[in-house]
Amino acid sequence: GNYGASNGSITMINDSGEIKSVSDLGDVVQSLEVYKNKLFVIVNNSHKIIAFDITKDGLRLPGIEIDTKNSSPREMKIVNDKLYFTNWNTSDIQILNLNNYVIEDFIKVDGKPESIEYDGNNLWVGIQLNEDYSDGNKLLKINTDNNSILESFEIGKGPTSISIIN
Repeated sequence: GNYGASNGSITMINDSGEIKSVSDLGDVVQSLEVYKNKLFVIVNNSHKIIAFDITKDGLRLPGIEIDTKNSSPREMKIVNDKLYFTNWNTSDIQILNLNNYVIEDFIKVDGKPESIEYDGNNLWVGIQLNEDYSDGNKLLKINTDNNSILESFEIGKGPTSISIIN
């Protein structure tokens, strides 16, 4: 969708090649994550997460909307029924409990976190921008047992995407 409009959409293609779309989800669909029989959609500038049930016929509409309270959510990773999502406006990683859809905790960071990955033990979060919107250069290692930052590494400017390899 277009920034400043509410025309964000998602499109699904089934095994038979049939295409279905869900439109007008909000202002900028930022990221998607499938977990069990659910599709989670972050809608960045509308400051929400939408949880859809996945059925054999597609998505059950309208879905459940979770208000992130103007946090500007970006990317997400799901670990043990917890959805960790990065936020620019609040400079944190918030933790959504997937059993009751309540944001139960957060991890404050210095800067604007974007990318997030899980290596089976720890979360890794790239700080794309500093608080003043200049290029960030940090990669954080986060313990999901106690939601603490274990280490911070200086890497290249503006880490937008990170991947776990080996």
